[in-house]
Amino acid sequence: MKPRIFLLTHYQACRPGIFSFLVSRCSSPSQSQSAEAAASRLYNGFKSTSFKLSARAAEEAVRMAVGYEFLTEAGFWTAKGRVIAAFAMRPEDAKPPDFLTLRQSEILAHLKYYVQAQGHLFLQLGLFILERGNVTEDTLKKEPLLEKWLRNAYEWSLAKTPDLRGRVGLRERIKALSTGRERYTPDAH
Repeated sequence: MKPRIFLLTHYQACRPGIFSFLVSRCSSPSQSQSAEAAASRLYNGFKSTSFKLSARAAEEAVRMAVGYEFLTEAGFWTAKGRVIAAFAMRPEDAKPPDFLTLRQSEILAHLKYYVQAQGHLFLQLGLFILERGNVTEDTLKKEPLLEKWLRNAYEWSLAKTPDLRGRVGLRERIKALSTGRERYTPDAH
């Protein structure tokens, strides 16, 4: 069984193969470009294929690629982007939909970066649901599960982050969770 939350999403831009195509064919390891230019290349790449990618989804994919740290704000590859590009190598005549079928190495690279980008919260929630059998909205309101998981994620990230500004921001988030200033409520999201 393939994990649906990772490989098959309801929103077009979240598919790992989209990121593989975006990084390897719509951006550069060394030349900067605007987010609009990358989104346009991505949109045009899928325009005449059976997989329909809207212009809005292409823009969202570029925004997410920056968030996942595959691309810089200036539009060129980061170290993670270089890894994605290396695993996404296809023949020069490969069509954009060919990137949607991932090889095992690509799946592992995307999964690693997904988990590093707080995707592990979904995995923890999935495990919690499997252990309990079901979870209601009341359970999420009464038990501070997401806060606990988020605090663990922040503390793990704090231990791994060498950047002083990043560490300060993580400490502030941990403090906000501890004091109740930051709380997840299902009604607010």
